[in-house]
Amino acid sequence: MDTVVSNNESIVGALGVRIRSYKKEHPNLSGAQIARRFNMTSSSLNRIENGDVRVPTIDQVLKILRGTGATGDILKYLDENYPSIAETYREVYDTRNTEFVPQDLECHLNDKDKFLIILLALTGDGTTREEVLREFGRKGLSELEYLLEKGHLIEEDGVVGKNDKVLTMGMETVKKLLAYSVEECFKTEMCSEKLNSILYKTAAVKDKNVIKRIRAVLNDARHEIDKILEDPENLGSERIFIGMVSDSLISEYPVVGGVQ
Repeated sequence: MDTVVSNNESIVGALGVRIRSYKKEHPNLSGAQIARRFNMTSSSLNRIENGDVRVPTIDQVLKILRGTGATGDILKYLDENYPSIAETYREVYDTRNTEFVPQDLECHLNDKDKFLIILLALTGDGTTREEVLREFGRKGLSELEYLLEKGHLIEEDGVVGKNDKVLTMGMETVKKLLAYSVEECFKTEMCSEKLNSILYKTAAVKDKNVIKRIRAVLNDARHEIDKILEDPENLGSERIFIGMVSDSLISEYPVVGGVQ
């Protein structure tokens, strides 16, 4: 379930103004092209522009702010211009030494043929043409060439990427990356070696308080993992992925019914 911004008419109106201003500044772009640039569906963008969305998600707010020119320190921007949603942002996103992936590049993270190449480039010491050719063949190398030609990735001294910041992205992108990573990268044959882990279960719980307690446990685990990853003694060349998720099996809360 998407995290939503508190019901606030001013933020919906402000987003509509930004969308209309952007359209005036880019008269040669269709609504569909603008939505694609913002990594949104045309229907979602139109509904927000027309004020038909009463409670936008934080993901929608950030996509429109970023797409219409809010760059750099997004949290500072929200504090100064939209304080009503700054706290929601703090709850949803890790704000320590983080910055958003450029929006054009984030669009390609939703592409199953490109996501892993981009992740390798943005993790640790980056990647190389040789590694991409070895892992993904000539098709992968062609995808890398496209990303370099468009300026979405940078190559310096034979290294593509390299990054010393914690990069974040919109919730819809994170959801796809988690699904893609499990499907493409999780090695079932390594479970017996105790080098990876996967857990899935369903349960029936009585109310939202139980759900919030589970979320708190996952949040505590995330902080413990961050401590391990932030220790310089643990840094190296092996690139890994970590994901945690929980939610209702249906759209409504509180959860009713279920199986274990």
